[in-house]
Amino acid sequence: MTAFDLIKDKIGYNQWANQVLIEWLKQQPEALYEERVISSFSSINKLMHHIMEAEKYYLSILRQQEESYEKHMTTEAIFEEIRRIDQMLISWHDAESAKSMERIISLKRSPFVEKYTAATLITHLLNHSNYHRGQLLALRHQLGMSDAPQIDYYRYFIAQSRMA
Repeated sequence: MTAFDLIKDKIGYNQWANQVLIEWLKQQPEALYEERVISSFSSINKLMHHIMEAEKYYLSILRQQEESYEKHMTTEAIFEEIRRIDQMLISWHDAESAKSMERIISLKRSPFVEKYTAATLITHLLNHSNYHRGQLLALRHQLGMSDAPQIDYYRYFIAQSRMA
């Protein structure tokens, strides 16, 4: 598997993990989405909004297209936007090439200009989302939620192997 193929696989994993998590959350009482938790984000809604905005932000940089952001969204709207972004990530990768992953992207987000390859930014986007999905699953204990899905890469790998 090439690095380009590995990125595609991780984008597929990201989509799968997002979808499994969303489907599980939709089975929970909606009141829990806004219930206050002790964490870096004060609710499931705010954490899911952060995941969505970060994915949208980095994808907009990779696609070199502006995106609009909404400060407050219902959790259902966030779920739908995450699904849309997942599809856009797949489309973005399908339109790219292994060579384009080496493209240098300059960001001025501080007093300095930061330089990254496209591969570095997409890897960061995917790792960032994975980190926060894990954080969300850890929060379920505070909210009394049970039967959390197993969304680690191994479960995705097994699911993909069964479909092959």
